[in-house]
Amino acid sequence: MGKSKSLLILVGFAVLLWAYCGGLIAVGRSLMSMDATLVFHAIGAPVGAAIAAWFYHRWFAQFGAVATALTFLGVAVFLDVFVVAMFIEKSFEMFTSPIGTWVPLALIFIVTAAVGRIVRRE
Repeated sequence: MGKSKSLLILVGFAVLLWAYCGGLIAVGRSLMSMDATLVFHAIGAPVGAAIAAWFYHRWFAQFGAVATALTFLGVAVFLDVFVVAMFIEKSFEMFTSPIGTWVPLALIFIVTAAVGRIVRRE
């Protein structure tokens, strides 16, 4: 498989993870308070990242654990800025909340890298 196709697959996994996280926020907002939703997301995001990383590394594994983690993180930040903040929320306030944005992003990176290293035995 060529590098460009491999990169598209990796980015596809990252976009699916981002959509899953958006789903967590949507479900949380409809069922609970915003504070509870943010905790729900902070727990659910790394779980989703672990599952996505496991499947990616078991099926494709064209990129290493850290490159995969950086891609998952980069896609999430890019889409949070250019889709969620600019068009959905029409505010960048979400980036002022550690539990709302920064903790889940850090956990996504850490868990993705760890799962990649375990699956790939790096």
